[in-house]
Amino acid sequence: MEMKRILYHHRTRARDGQAVHVRFLINAFRALGHRVKEVSLVRHGDQGSAPGKGGNLFFLALLLPRFTLEILEHLYGSVGTRKILAAARGFDPHFIYERYALSNLAGIHAKEKLGLPLFLEVNSPMVLEMERLGKLVFRRWARRVEFQIFQRSDLIFVVSGVLKKMLVDQGVAKEKILVQHNGVDPSLFPPEEERERIRKELGLAGRRGIGFSGFLREWHRMDMALESMASLVRSGFEDLQLLIVGGGPGCRPLREQAASLGVGDRVRITGEMPPEDVPRWISTFHVGVLPAINVYASPLKLFDYLAAGVPVVAPDQENLREVVEHGKTALLFEKGNPLAFEESVKSLLEDRELADRIGRNGRASIEERGFTWRENAKRVVQAYEERYGNLGS
Repeated sequence: MEMKRILYHHRTRARDGQAVHVRFLINAFRALGHRVKEVSLVRHGDQGSAPGKGGNLFFLALLLPRFTLEILEHLYGSVGTRKILAAARGFDPHFIYERYALSNLAGIHAKEKLGLPLFLEVNSPMVLEMERLGKLVFRRWARRVEFQIFQRSDLIFVVSGVLKKMLVDQGVAKEKILVQHNGVDPSLFPPEEERERIRKELGLAGRRGIGFSGFLREWHRMDMALESMASLVRSGFEDLQLLIVGGGPGCRPLREQAASLGVGDRVRITGEMPPEDVPRWISTFHVGVLPAINVYASPLKLFDYLAAGVPVVAPDQENLREVVEHGKTALLFEKGNPLAFEESVKSLLEDRELADRIGRNGRASIEERGFTWRENAKRVVQAYEERYGNLGS
């Protein structure tokens, strides 16, 4: 595989899971020997990187009325196009890799001016998602632009088979869509024999942890996990605690609920931290939970739990069954059923052999099925070579 020069374009300003995806995929390309130039408002490709020119202005734009922000998102296309064209000078890229964003035509315009392939990464059906949330003002405009972006991209990487079906239903040719689930860097997770030492270092010794990682929102349904923990404590599991590795708007109501249930002292929330620090915390979980997720996602936390060798409890839905197998690499419960969720957690707490087996199988599945950022980067470059050979070498 020859070295490739990749223009990686995105409009991601947040520093949540989106930023993690950007950073680790860029670093995976570079680790394979490829050159990557990040084109963005806020750089995420390097640890501790600072906002690019214009990033702070767009953070302030989030305070504007929704219709004004949508217009700015549309207008970004010309700004992004100029940024991509400027970055291409002297770099001579083989292709543009772009993370899809609402109404962002920059990659399409740039690729047509430069005569380069555009590979589009799609993590959600953005227009549909915004419509369901009631946050889209110019709906017809957004739908039309989204369809243009999908049709004029050369190759589309989607994070689940469910999402691929959704794009095909919108009229996108299935031949140009490749499923590429999210990934993880397994080398960041400590070996099993170090878990107890880490628990002591982090002040977690003596209690079994039901854990969640990520930017917590109320739709993650951690209220269900908290109620289950409180119920299990009442039934005799007196050493339980709930550990949230991250922050987010869902933390405050969770603390209030914990206090009302009388288990406030059993909830620990770390707050946001650098992505590189998260694996040590996740390795302390006795059970990693994912109470709810949307139907098309490829949740980063799922791959983190698997890489840590932590047994997983997750809802039984198609996008997750693409990654895990019930009874082998996770326990899947009936979606939205609190009792089924609690029974799954209880099974893993009571049956150490089952928990260990599922944890080991989960960790092995990461390498066996190529759920790593390195393998994802390899597949992107391989897709380029299969379609374009040595074009631009």
